[in-house]
Amino acid sequence: MEKFTSVLKLAVSYSRFRSLKTIQKRCLSTSQKLQHKWEPDINLDPEIPEYNTLNIRIQGYDYPCLDFFSKYVYVIAKQMDIDCNRYSVPAKKLEINSLQFKSNVILDTCNLNHYERVIQLYSLPSTKLQVLMEMVWSCVPEGVNITLKENTDEDVEMRYIPDHQKLKIEEMIQDIESRQIKK
Repeated sequence: MEKFTSVLKLAVSYSRFRSLKTIQKRCLSTSQKLQHKWEPDINLDPEIPEYNTLNIRIQGYDYPCLDFFSKYVYVIAKQMDIDCNRYSVPAKKLEINSLQFKSNVILDTCNLNHYERVIQLYSLPSTKLQVLMEMVWSCVPEGVNITLKENTDEDVEMRYIPDHQKLKIEEMIQDIESRQIKK
């Protein structure tokens, strides 16, 4: 009886082994057939053009309102996964005189500070610009002006406060060098 059970086990295992071989043959035969078919390379992701560095200039006379709004725009840009940086430009001091009607007599003098904040956007996809600007323009407070333009060398120079002592020393050095050349 023991021999019969062992032969039966071998027969069952052999039949399972055989069925596995046929399954493997079927799988291999279909994969070999598919290997010879040509399929084109399809790139489903469209190429989205990107802007170079753009500046969002936020200008106004009310410092707290301007600073809060620039922070708001910066946070929106960060939430949209846009590489950005924000900085402030030194304030411009303006003196405004009101004149009497049809004369040169000054009635009042008013001193105003013109504040400016700049948010730089780096390699911005063109699809995100319109969404960002619509969100920004829908929430602009009164007295705040917004401009969008490409970054230029003038914008970089405007960012820094000039050192007048350094400029005077450089002029003195140039004068001394020009005198030495004349001798």
